[in-house]
Amino acid sequence: PTEIEIENIEIKEIHGDGWFKSYMDPVSITSKSSDQYKYKHLYTADENGLYKYKDMYVVAMSEKHFKVADQVIITFDDGVEIKCFIGDVKSMHDKNFNGLGHVHKVKYANGEVKEHTSIVEFFVDKNNLADINKKLGRVNKIISDGNVIEIKKIIEAN
Repeated sequence: PTEIEIENIEIKEIHGDGWFKSYMDPVSITSKSSDQYKYKHLYTADENGLYKYKDMYVVAMSEKHFKVADQVIITFDDGVEIKCFIGDVKSMHDKNFNGLGHVHKVKYANGEVKEHTSIVEFFVDKNNLADINKKLGRVNKIISDGNVIEIKKIIEAN
């Protein structure tokens, strides 16, 4: 039988809150020799336009800690817990990368601007994504409006 170990990925203060749930459409994955491309045809979109692989949301996360095909469990401070499949990795070389994700400036209706980070970037079918999500550039209301408080990497050993 397969043994499963869990590796907790530390979320430091410099990594931000993980509140911003950014998204990408996998149509931008075009390199046929890449691991990202190898899995792409296996994803199915749910009623909200979010891609899933088996029972997991397909996401991009930090290349510092993850590789394509890794599995993780993400917990948010509002109690939501989701299982994810790594379909792509976030580049450590992007100028706004902070070790786990990317920094986003969010402007609120009252004019206030706050910095939030995107630790988890969801794969979406933009054709089936609600207009409000496209306008905001995030899928928070679909997944969770909470901050990321725990990341568990699932390690399977034979």
